[in-house]
Amino acid sequence: MRYSFIFFCFLSFLGLANAQESYFQQQVNYKIEVTLDDEAHLLKGNIDITYINHAPEALDTIWMHLWGNAYLNQSTAFAKQQVNQGIQAFYFAKAEQKGGYTGLDFHINQQAIDWHFHPQHPDIAYLLPKQPLAPGDSMHISTPFTLKIPAPFSRLGHVGRAYQITQWYPKPAVYDAQGWHPMPYLDIGEFYSEFGHFDVSLTLDADYVVAATGTLQTESEQAWLESLARKEPIKKDSSQQKTIRFTAEQVHDFAWFANPDFEVDRSDVPLPSGKKVATWAFYLPKQNSNWSKATDYLNRAILFYSEKVGEYPYPHATAVQGPLEAGDGMEYPMITILSVQSDPKLLDIVITHEIGHNWFYGILASNERDHPWMDEGLNSYYEERYTQLYYPNGLELLPEEFTKDTEFKGNALIYYLQANRHLDTAPDDFSPDISDINYLLGAYAKPALAFQYLEAYLGTSRMDSLMQTYYQEWKFKHPQPSDLRQHLEAGSATSLDWLFDGLLYSNKQLDYAIIGAKKERGWMLRIQNEGKIAGPFEIAAIRKGKVVKSKWYEGFQKDTTIRFGRGNFETFVIDPDYKTLDIDRRNNQIKTSGISKASTPLQFKFLLGLGNEKKNTIYYTPTIGFNSYDRTMAGLAVYNTFLPARPVEWSFNPMYSFETGDVLGLANLNFYAHPSGGIVERVKAGLGIKSFNYQSIETDDFDYDLQYLRITPSVQLDFRPKEGQAFRQKLNWRTLLLRTEQANFEQTPDGTDVNFDWSSNFIHELHYTGSNTQSIHPFRMDVRLEYQDYTDAFDENQYYLKGSVELKYAYTFQRKKRFHIRAFAGAFLLNSLTNDTQPRGLFFGSYNLVSSGYNDYRYDNFYIGRNETNWLASQQVSIQEGGLKLPINSPNRNIQGSNDYILALNLKSDLPFGFPASIPIKAYFDIGYYHDITPFGRGKTFSDQLLWSGGLMIDLFDEVLGIYFPIVNSDNLELEALLAERGSYWNRITFSLDLQRLNPWKFLRTANP
Repeated sequence: MRYSFIFFCFLSFLGLANAQESYFQQQVNYKIEVTLDDEAHLLKGNIDITYINHAPEALDTIWMHLWGNAYLNQSTAFAKQQVNQGIQAFYFAKAEQKGGYTGLDFHINQQAIDWHFHPQHPDIAYLLPKQPLAPGDSMHISTPFTLKIPAPFSRLGHVGRAYQITQWYPKPAVYDAQGWHPMPYLDIGEFYSEFGHFDVSLTLDADYVVAATGTLQTESEQAWLESLARKEPIKKDSSQQKTIRFTAEQVHDFAWFANPDFEVDRSDVPLPSGKKVATWAFYLPKQNSNWSKATDYLNRAILFYSEKVGEYPYPHATAVQGPLEAGDGMEYPMITILSVQSDPKLLDIVITHEIGHNWFYGILASNERDHPWMDEGLNSYYEERYTQLYYPNGLELLPEEFTKDTEFKGNALIYYLQANRHLDTAPDDFSPDISDINYLLGAYAKPALAFQYLEAYLGTSRMDSLMQTYYQEWKFKHPQPSDLRQHLEAGSATSLDWLFDGLLYSNKQLDYAIIGAKKERGWMLRIQNEGKIAGPFEIAAIRKGKVVKSKWYEGFQKDTTIRFGRGNFETFVIDPDYKTLDIDRRNNQIKTSGISKASTPLQFKFLLGLGNEKKNTIYYTPTIGFNSYDRTMAGLAVYNTFLPARPVEWSFNPMYSFETGDVLGLANLNFYAHPSGGIVERVKAGLGIKSFNYQSIETDDFDYDLQYLRITPSVQLDFRPKEGQAFRQKLNWRTLLLRTEQANFEQTPDGTDVNFDWSSNFIHELHYTGSNTQSIHPFRMDVRLEYQDYTDAFDENQYYLKGSVELKYAYTFQRKKRFHIRAFAGAFLLNSLTNDTQPRGLFFGSYNLVSSGYNDYRYDNFYIGRNETNWLASQQVSIQEGGLKLPINSPNRNIQGSNDYILALNLKSDLPFGFPASIPIKAYFDIGYYHDITPFGRGKTFSDQLLWSGGLMIDLFDEVLGIYFPIVNSDNLELEALLAERGSYWNRITFSLDLQRLNPWKFLRTANP
């Protein structure tokens, strides 16, 4: 075995040596001279690039990044991503706010060449040299360029005379063993660039204070900055210009920032080797209180990373405060820009994080576009260690009342909440359309947690040693995930499948459970892997509330029995210090004695908050309600979930009516499953119960209430969206068992008596939804099929099958201003009533142009009064079916319903001007046609069956609450008669109230900002 092992190691060494020999990277050196025109906001100049080919093959094409062109128009990848992220500022930017290049004229070795823009991306171009560039040879690529600097929509931009000049010059894409890597500029999604030397000269007005990558070579400018840092009173002169020069070695990008109002601080930090690094802070005067210790934070961060990872190689580290629109901070070699931070502690953490990027972005230049976690995740891991060192109590941004019951903080909380909803994506899966929260989770939070897990498993000193040798081996190179994995596995002499294949390359979950503890010459513990990752885990033995013994075990699939050892223990706990990413900790402990050793403790909590991950939390809150029949109701809602999501969720809300004495209310039970593959992303099986009174009768002879009970089993399939697409689809089937109480009058010798019985009927509905919730032009389509058989008022069996299509589209014509279109078509595909030789009136299932309480036969919505003909309750409508807002519904009279078909169009629009106090007033117009096949419809003309109305509305949260003020309507005689019955204008005002859309459980299950 020994010799076999040595032979295996020898073969591995040969493979590693061959891999190292095949590695290459190109070198790109820049000489740039530009002038800033701060009146036209232009950069004008020339660039000369020396491109050195270290590849083993000749290059006949050179791909170039022209990232300044990302701001040309709404068709760039950046513009499209902004729309997908719900950001409208750039889409509606004025021409003078946009940016891009003009004057490009590429030459190679001073000869004109053919070059072209990428067919889809104007911020990518390719050059065609006259001769292929042979291995070992170099070429000079040159061009003049003029860059129009945009407003600060992302990283490059200006606000007045405050400039942030980043991703600003033509730059060759990376060519490595995998080929070319041309990539469009993105706001979310970073970069991959070649190392080289920079020689940059900037000409601009003399009053500008400039901070930049590299070493300032202009002595007079250096002396001026030093005097500013000493707070000496100096007059700034904008009437003259100056040219300042910077050089930088072994960097792959160059950024600079200019503002005449910058204040400057300077310090030095000595490294253990004896080298001194200059630290600079450039900030605006109003940030003086927060930035007063910025250089201290810089010094501390440089020392921390130099100790943990490797010595800082550059001459300075600089932090700049500016109008950044791409997150809290953005890193460049030797320099970082930060947005305004409200708290000195947050400023410290953001500075530390951004300075840390010098190691995991600047020096270890991985492909951040494809593998953002290699920079952001590793850097966040060290940021967390820094935070624990200097702020051991953490920097929680959520209220303590919300988080006091959970041990999860920061990154762990983000992962826990998103993964429990199965909405997370694998860290290594980057898409331009990824949501903000999944980018935060996949690039930053989860990888940081994964490497904390690895540190706990290996030990801190071993982890630090491995990362230090990784840094030394790969600094100033382009390490890939496979290189990091190979290094860690070789150094730790163990497989890290659980880390890479499990936590970084997938969204599989880790979940170990203790399901048995038995004493047999020591403790034997039965452990079950209920997840899909076989990661290592720690088991601790507890006595009197303290850990008295702990051991790490290698991971496994399914279940196994492990020997823990002897001892007098009260409890065994998996992962007592929360070092792993175990998704369900309620099964992580077991008592050694007692009746229910593995039972999960129960706790009650008022209203909402994060549940305790080791307990079953039941929430409760008092509730009140009101309708015209039950009047005031009071109850207690009890539910098992707020956050995090659970595979089984329930809520129970009984309510007592003080008017009727009835116990009413709602209840829901839902089961969730998440298939690991295929077209279905989530399956939801549910059961809902709802019961209230729907009518009250009070006369001289009678006083009674009628009640309904609805029981609704359902199954919903949420389909997995295609990669990079925001279009979501779901299919829902439900059956409604409706029981409604009916009053039967009977003549007796003593007069009229009333008896009550219950009628029952079933409604079956299949409902497809397809939607795209993009911020500019969102749309949604709903298709429904409904079947019901029932007994009519003449005790005859009837049936129908009907279908409808509802389309919603919003055209955004100004920033945050939309024109909404809703179209509805509903028709009976089968209807026994239409085959009747004697056409009947409207029965169950009729389509209506106006949806209100009395025709809500499915009891889907909540109404103040379902059968009211006057006061406020009669003015409530719903935006369903025809969607008209006319107050003409009556259980005794209907001029807008059909057992055949209806067509409707609903329009509403934001007004191009605002109102005081931001009152959300919009214009609306509705038009609809109903085909009346009742006896009352005989002789009706087309215009008799066409209704329309319009006016102004107050629209809160897209008609969660809408109030409609009519101005015009069709001159249909029956409509005019019904409106006349309403009396005053105020009785013609209607309102909608969609409480279903305020369901917090539904929102928390699906929200993915």
